[in-house]
Amino acid sequence: MPEKLEDIHPPVATIELGRGMASVVLEGQDVYFNCNVDSNPPTYKISWYINERPLYHSPEDGVVLTLNSLALSNVNRHQAGPYICSASNVEGDARSSPLNLTVNYAPVCEEVDAAAQVYAAGVGQAINITCGVLASPTVVKFSWVFNNTIKSERLPGNQVFLKSDGRSVAQFRARDQQDYGTLQCWAQNTVGRMARPCLFHIIPAGRPERPLQCSVVNKSYDSLAVGCTPGFDGGLSQTFKARVFEAVTGRGQVNATSKWANFTLRGLTPGLDYIIEVVATNALGDSEPVMLDAFTYKMAENRMRDEKVEEVSSSETQEEFAIANLILVLAAVGLVLVVVIVAVVARCVVARRQQEEEDVSMGALPPAPAEPGGSLTISRYIAYHALRFSSPSRRDGLCIDEHRVPGNRNYSDQRRRQAYLVAGLPRQDAPHGGRVRDGGPGAWGVGAPAPRAPEAPREEMTRGA
Repeated sequence: MPEKLEDIHPPVATIELGRGMASVVLEGQDVYFNCNVDSNPPTYKISWYINERPLYHSPEDGVVLTLNSLALSNVNRHQAGPYICSASNVEGDARSSPLNLTVNYAPVCEEVDAAAQVYAAGVGQAINITCGVLASPTVVKFSWVFNNTIKSERLPGNQVFLKSDGRSVAQFRARDQQDYGTLQCWAQNTVGRMARPCLFHIIPAGRPERPLQCSVVNKSYDSLAVGCTPGFDGGLSQTFKARVFEAVTGRGQVNATSKWANFTLRGLTPGLDYIIEVVATNALGDSEPVMLDAFTYKMAENRMRDEKVEEVSSSETQEEFAIANLILVLAAVGLVLVVVIVAVVARCVVARRQQEEEDVSMGALPPAPAEPGGSLTISRYIAYHALRFSSPSRRDGLCIDEHRVPGNRNYSDQRRRQAYLVAGLPRQDAPHGGRVRDGGPGAWGVGAPAPRAPEAPREEMTRGA
């Protein structure tokens, strides 16, 4: 017999509630769903949806997913709606038919911030207050209670009406100042009475509050546009007024009135500064004013002329700024050069003095003679200072002559010979061979006679002189 082929197909999914569960539950109960799947090959994923939104495993939110089941713990009214499960295998995907879950709950206020609702009314003025609730079942019964520090009473039936959309309307009239307080709107259905009432505060009517967030939203040569957000109207119908004054003279130019807190103020003089006053008004008076500063544009030709003047002024300012910067840079450079020159000169002076002291200590120069008192002393005095300015230096090249380095001996010796000849010193006082010898003052004839120089050097000095 031929072998039977295996039946391979995409999954088929169906959803059902857990055993003994109903599709209508009360808020706060637990609900279980099962997803039954016929699949070959087996499914690799099962997903859950409510109102086409995917559900995810979140035990802290009361949603638990395990294999092909879904558990909802402490269900609330936001979890009511159609549920669907989806199954997937390698052959394809399948979705079940929706299963609708109804969650019944007691009424709650339609407006989340119902406790902050405020109504204002004048004495003897009738106002209508509407109360809407959410509930399942939707059939509810309303009741109203007035409460203040003096009394608490239920509104009679002739002051309460039911609208076609299921909301309740209470008509209230304050007979005197003691009739202001809080109205409580209560509702109940087959599940129960609402836990907290919807609250409406009734206050005496007064002047409106000043407009909010006012600003100049547009401007031209002869108009200004102002936008505001209305404030509390004081419990009465309000309108808005705007007045425009010249900032310098205080003269009024334009007045405007609007049902809305927006104005376009036309017919203004071009190129002037203005002050705009915006107020809200009702039957009891005006609000505190809002003051705005504004200006209109200049005419085209005046603007072009002003812009040209501003452009020229700006260019001149830039040139002056550049010149000032250049002067500062040059002054800084000059100051640096002066500092460098002073430092070099000071260095040369110090180097010169140190060199002279070294020359005296090493015998390169005789010790300074005393003040001239005779012919010989005068000659030595002149010779000393001639030698002083011709002694070789070993200092920095910035501070000496290139001919006065230790290596240029001929120049230094020749200067010494000339100094002795000009001074008229005796020949025996001249250094031997016209050269300076080491050995201290005895080499210069100071305190001891110097050896006589040979003839050949002496003739050489004579010709040199």
